[in-house]
Amino acid sequence: MERAFLLELVYPATSVQVPIEVSFRRAPKLCWVDTGLVNFTAKGTIAEQIVAQELRVLLNNAHIEHLNFWIRNKKGSNAEVDFIWQQGTHIIPIEVKSGTNAHLRSIQSFMDLSAGNTAVRIWSEKYSVDTARTPKGKSFKLLNIPFYYAGALPMLLGREM
Repeated sequence: MERAFLLELVYPATSVQVPIEVSFRRAPKLCWVDTGLVNFTAKGTIAEQIVAQELRVLLNNAHIEHLNFWIRNKKGSNAEVDFIWQQGTHIIPIEVKSGTNAHLRSIQSFMDLSAGNTAVRIWSEKYSVDTARTPKGKSFKLLNIPFYYAGALPMLLGREM
């Protein structure tokens, strides 16, 4: 009988000789059967990690200690912006998108609460600057920066703000 699975539970064993004794008191590992699926599901996490490393280098060069992200401080809200960046006296929201997803609900939430007028999306598409609008009608400038250009963030913001 042939079985097809996407995931497999791999249980820990406590024995070092035959027969193998499985320990059900310990947590099993979850293993993907297909490496392609692992890469597909981890794509967004990997993209965010790469951008975090780029931002960390920029912060070190500016002698800034912490990298931060933003969450909305409101009960029932799950708005979260991947990173925030201080450029002079402005706080800039940064969203990392592994695809071409145009939904920027968290940035829109941030922009509605912020006095600022600039936001950043780091993604796999080309560099562009768009005018965006929140559902509440606030207009703001959206810098769309390719992953390979993330290290130029301060220069790009300085040019566009």
